[in-house]
Amino acid sequence: RILWVGWICENRYKFWLFPQILAFAFRLFGDTAETGRMTVVAFSLGGLGALVVLARQMGFRWAAPFVILFGAVNHYYLAQSRYTMTDVPSAALMLWALVAMQFFVTRKQRAWLALSGALCAGSLLIKPLALGFVVPLGVWLFAARMERAPETWRFHWRAFLADACVMAGGGILIAAPFVDLFDLRGE
Repeated sequence: RILWVGWICENRYKFWLFPQILAFAFRLFGDTAETGRMTVVAFSLGGLGALVVLARQMGFRWAAPFVILFGAVNHYYLAQSRYTMTDVPSAALMLWALVAMQFFVTRKQRAWLALSGALCAGSLLIKPLALGFVVPLGVWLFAARMERAPETWRFHWRAFLADACVMAGGGILIAAPFVDLFDLRGE
């Protein structure tokens, strides 16, 4: 019902991954406001999980319980989790993109880059203002391919371009079904 009523069927809302997620949740658990709220709460718990994993990856194992405590007592985080809004799901996906990028930096496996790009694209499809988080990931990717030589810095251009293509490819695979390439006027 949510996909074919009102403004969505008129194709005015270009970033519609979140309504698709809500429609799927409504099909599974019923068309109620509680289902929409619980969907966002599930994303918020996933975001807390991403923060815990990120803290552990960066060597702050002791900080992981504090991350959960901060998320539990933070009024803004809890208030946004109760509403069926796109802020929390977008932020949760971006946090998991950071986790995947950290896995790439430590393990040098490009599959993590593709996953990071896919999660970035999902976050952008939910809330386009998440673009502010994509730029730091690009800078992080750039910095991952720099190394200190004895007297200067060396940058590995080929590896960086391959990494950028893999990350963009992961994002394009997720975003392609939601972008009408024949009607880019509204994009």
